[in-house]
Amino acid sequence: MRISILTGPFFSIPPAPCGAVERIWWDIARAFAAQGHDVRLFCRAAHEVPARATVDGVAVQSLTAWRGTSSLAVNLLKDAAYAADAVRRLPPADILVTNTFWAPVAARLRPAAGRVVVNVARMPKGQMRVYHAAGVARLAAVSSAVAEAIRRECPRCAVRTRVLPNPIDTEHFVPVTRAWKAPHSLIYAGRIHPEKGLHVLLRAVRLLARDGVTMRTRLVGAWRTADGGGGEAYRARLERLARGLDVRFEDPVYDRTAFARLLGESQYFCYPSLAERGESFGVAPLEAMATGAVAIVSDLACFRDFVRPGQNALAFDHCAPDHAARLADVLRGVRDDPQACARLSAAAAETARAYSVPAIAARYLADFEELTRR
Repeated sequence: MRISILTGPFFSIPPAPCGAVERIWWDIARAFAAQGHDVRLFCRAAHEVPARATVDGVAVQSLTAWRGTSSLAVNLLKDAAYAADAVRRLPPADILVTNTFWAPVAARLRPAAGRVVVNVARMPKGQMRVYHAAGVARLAAVSSAVAEAIRRECPRCAVRTRVLPNPIDTEHFVPVTRAWKAPHSLIYAGRIHPEKGLHVLLRAVRLLARDGVTMRTRLVGAWRTADGGGGEAYRARLERLARGLDVRFEDPVYDRTAFARLLGESQYFCYPSLAERGESFGVAPLEAMATGAVAIVSDLACFRDFVRPGQNALAFDHCAPDHAARLADVLRGVRDDPQACARLSAAAAETARAYSVPAIAARYLADFEELTRR
């Protein structure tokens, strides 16, 4: 099968600094190629990525390098320019997979590029009706929550929608033996942005500290606006909340070996997102679960495909007026119950194994076969 993959305009693919989506599609592309398929991947240019090369069986071609901004309108204009340039370069193919905003529309002008599969990795924001009109073949929602949001936005898209979750690299993210005793350590990894609820997490850690409960905390991720973070003001706010606590702010880690090691160094992984319309799946919590960390997440619908509270992870009510106190209660309870930690850890690692790259790639290929038979 001839498969083209077009990733977005603001991040490239490994080994360049990249986002979760770009890293995922680089993994899936190589899994497709390993199965003997003709795979071409088009991505944003970066110093670390060759302009044209075949890597692990995938033909890689770099496109224009754009930088994201804090303006959605500007970013959409840049995406449109990037998509227009990319689509004219696409070779004939059976399938075109993309996660860019405008490429599914631009691809209508080049039918030889293949049946269009949109990787819907974020909650839709009005574009689903446009994609329906553009005749996309598949809307691949990364979670049941995203699939439901697609159906609500465009009921006619329901027949074109499938839940095809994000994979994780189960070769790097493997179970790590932990001692469930002091010193207790907690980590968050992701964008340092208000919608991620990190101010709630730090308030919870402070509530624990007032009760004499210590929790070493690491916040790892990009905070600058250009990198998707909340900017200097939010970073400063978090630093004020962390004053007097054992909290470390660290830059994002893009190397998977180093990131897996980072996750393995902590007992608990907290992802306290408040983004009801922003979160779509939750790769970082699942990666942490793969290492055997006890994951504590907010009660967002996007986590429910793989989080079973009390069985393989824990959740807190992020909508409650006292959400910081709710989170503190969960952290306090798990800290005081090493047997529960060990049980949750084992179940988390078992859950994560079902999301390996080969397993998810096989689900995509089965769907592509169905589309090309029509």
